[in-house]
Amino acid sequence: MDVFLHHFAIGAAGAAAFEALKLWYFREKWTRAKFCSALSSSVLWIPLLLMLAASGFLAWAYYEKDVAASAWNLAMVGVTARTIIRESVSVWAIRKLKHETKLGSEHVTFGDIFS
Repeated sequence: MDVFLHHFAIGAAGAAAFEALKLWYFREKWTRAKFCSALSSSVLWIPLLLMLAASGFLAWAYYEKDVAASAWNLAMVGVTARTIIRESVSVWAIRKLKHETKLGSEHVTFGDIFS
Protein backbone atom coordinates (compact mmCIF):
# COMPACT_ATOMS: atom_id res chain seq x y z
CA MET A 1 0.00 0.00 0.00
CA ASP A 2 2.89 2.33 0.71
CA VAL A 3 4.22 1.96 -2.85
CA PHE A 4 0.73 2.58 -4.25
CA LEU A 5 0.31 5.84 -2.34
CA HIS A 6 3.82 7.02 -3.25
CA HIS A 7 3.48 6.29 -6.96
CA PHE A 8 -0.14 7.52 -7.09
CA ALA A 9 0.67 10.81 -5.34
CA ILE A 10 3.66 11.64 -7.54
CA GLY A 11 1.82 10.70 -10.75
CA ALA A 12 -1.18 12.81 -9.74
CA ALA A 13 1.11 15.69 -8.73
CA GLY A 14 2.74 15.66 -12.18
CA ALA A 15 -0.68 15.83 -13.80
CA ALA A 16 -1.76 18.57 -11.36
CA ALA A 17 1.25 20.70 -12.30
CA PHE A 18 0.31 20.42 -15.95
CA GLU A 19 -3.32 21.24 -15.14
CA ALA A 20 -2.13 24.36 -13.31
CA LEU A 21 -0.42 25.47 -16.52
CA LYS A 22 -3.67 24.86 -18.42
CA LEU A 23 -5.56 27.02 -15.90
CA TRP A 24 -2.95 29.74 -16.34
CA TYR A 25 -3.59 29.55 -20.09
CA PHE A 26 -7.36 29.86 -19.51
CA ARG A 27 -6.75 32.88 -17.27
CA GLU A 28 -5.22 34.68 -20.23
CA LYS A 29 -7.66 33.32 -22.85
CA TRP A 30 -10.98 33.93 -21.07
CA THR A 31 -12.47 37.07 -19.60
CA ARG A 32 -12.03 37.55 -15.86
CA ALA A 33 -15.72 36.85 -15.22
CA LYS A 34 -15.63 33.60 -17.19
CA PHE A 35 -12.44 32.45 -15.48
CA CYS A 36 -13.87 33.16 -12.01
CA SER A 37 -17.05 31.36 -12.99
CA ALA A 38 -15.02 28.35 -14.15
CA LEU A 39 -13.13 28.18 -10.85
CA SER A 40 -16.40 27.65 -9.00
CA SER A 41 -17.91 25.30 -11.58
CA SER A 42 -18.22 21.54 -11.28
CA VAL A 43 -17.78 21.42 -15.08
CA LEU A 44 -14.11 22.22 -14.42
CA TRP A 45 -13.42 20.41 -11.16
CA ILE A 46 -15.08 17.02 -11.69
CA PRO A 47 -13.20 16.17 -14.93
CA LEU A 48 -10.00 17.64 -13.49
CA LEU A 49 -10.16 15.52 -10.34
CA LEU A 50 -11.03 12.41 -12.35
CA MET A 51 -8.02 13.04 -14.63
CA LEU A 52 -5.73 13.48 -11.64
CA ALA A 53 -6.97 10.24 -10.10
CA ALA A 54 -6.56 8.38 -13.40
CA SER A 55 -3.07 9.82 -13.87
CA GLY A 56 -2.00 8.74 -10.40
CA PHE A 57 -3.44 5.28 -10.93
CA LEU A 58 -1.69 4.86 -14.28
CA ALA A 59 1.63 6.00 -12.79
CA TRP A 60 1.25 3.32 -10.13
CA ALA A 61 0.13 0.68 -12.65
CA TYR A 62 3.06 1.40 -14.98
CA TYR A 63 5.69 1.27 -12.20
CA GLU A 64 3.88 -1.15 -9.88
CA LYS A 65 6.81 -3.56 -9.60
CA ASP A 66 9.51 -0.88 -9.56
CA VAL A 67 9.69 0.29 -5.95
CA ALA A 68 12.69 2.50 -6.75
CA ALA A 69 11.07 4.35 -9.66
CA SER A 70 12.29 7.93 -9.81
CA ALA A 71 9.92 10.77 -9.01
CA TRP A 72 10.63 12.25 -12.45
CA ASN A 73 9.48 9.07 -14.23
CA LEU A 74 6.33 8.85 -12.11
CA ALA A 75 5.50 12.51 -12.71
CA MET A 76 6.05 12.14 -16.46
CA VAL A 77 3.70 9.13 -16.58
CA GLY A 78 1.13 11.28 -14.75
CA VAL A 79 1.56 14.15 -17.23
CA THR A 80 1.41 11.79 -20.19
CA ALA A 81 -1.68 9.99 -18.91
CA ARG A 82 -3.38 13.32 -18.24
CA THR A 83 -2.56 14.55 -21.74
CA ILE A 84 -3.79 11.35 -23.43
CA ILE A 85 -7.03 11.45 -21.41
CA ARG A 86 -7.60 15.17 -22.07
CA GLU A 87 -6.95 14.91 -25.80
CA SER A 88 -9.14 11.81 -26.14
CA VAL A 89 -12.01 13.60 -24.40
CA SER A 90 -11.40 16.70 -26.56
CA VAL A 91 -11.78 14.69 -29.74
CA TRP A 92 -14.91 13.04 -28.38
CA ALA A 93 -16.36 16.38 -27.28
CA ILE A 94 -15.71 17.98 -30.65
CA ARG A 95 -17.27 15.11 -32.59
CA LYS A 96 -20.22 14.29 -30.36
CA LEU A 97 -21.15 17.62 -28.84
CA LYS A 98 -20.26 19.74 -31.88
CA HIS A 99 -19.53 22.54 -29.45
CA GLU A 100 -18.47 25.92 -30.65
CA THR A 101 -16.97 28.27 -28.11
CA LYS A 102 -18.80 31.57 -28.30
CA LEU A 103 -16.55 34.54 -27.86
CA GLY A 104 -17.67 36.80 -25.06
CA SER A 105 -19.90 34.15 -23.49
CA GLU A 106 -19.50 34.07 -19.71
CA HIS A 107 -21.08 30.62 -19.38
CA VAL A 108 -18.49 27.85 -18.92
CA THR A 109 -19.22 24.69 -20.90
CA PHE A 110 -17.66 21.24 -21.13
CA GLY A 111 -16.30 22.19 -24.56
CA ASP A 112 -14.59 25.26 -23.11
CA ILE A 113 -12.71 23.15 -20.58
CA PHE A 114 -11.50 20.72 -23.24
CA SER A 115 -10.78 23.23 -25.99
